[in-house]
Amino acid sequence: MLRALWQLIGSTGDNAQEGGFSIMVTGGFGGSAQYMLGLKQINEGTLEYKQSQTLLDMSMVVGYRFGATTIAYGGPYVTLGNISGTSTVRAAPGAAGTDYAVTSSGNQIGFHLGTQFALSDVFSIILEVAYNQISWQNISMQNQIKGGLSTAFKF
Repeated sequence: MLRALWQLIGSTGDNAQEGGFSIMVTGGFGGSAQYMLGLKQINEGTLEYKQSQTLLDMSMVVGYRFGATTIAYGGPYVTLGNISGTSTVRAAPGAAGTDYAVTSSGNQIGFHLGTQFALSDVFSIILEVAYNQISWQNISMQNQIKGGLSTAFKF
């Protein structure tokens, strides 16, 4: 995925000062293509598929720096996705097959909150929680709240 970040207000992390607000927007676009041949089915037939995916991702992040080593941040995000391709089902390898079109699209919309604690110039601990709703084609998934703890190394 190709991603771009735009700092609208405030200093970047390298020049940040205590008590400073920052606002950043992000955007990303990516895609991939897959081709699989000869996946086994229960009846010893095969499944082949060709598929491509595209994603568009956008977010806004607002942050506040409590000190030289601690920042709290959060904001909304949206991801739009699209899948297209074909699946071919064969009764046996090499036999004539039946083609099925594969098309689908969906989105993920949410909001996240996080805090980052820098333990040194190169190592940080990050704690995040996010609320999101995923909707794919005509299937709406339940609203979800997820949390996570991660580390970051800066080189």
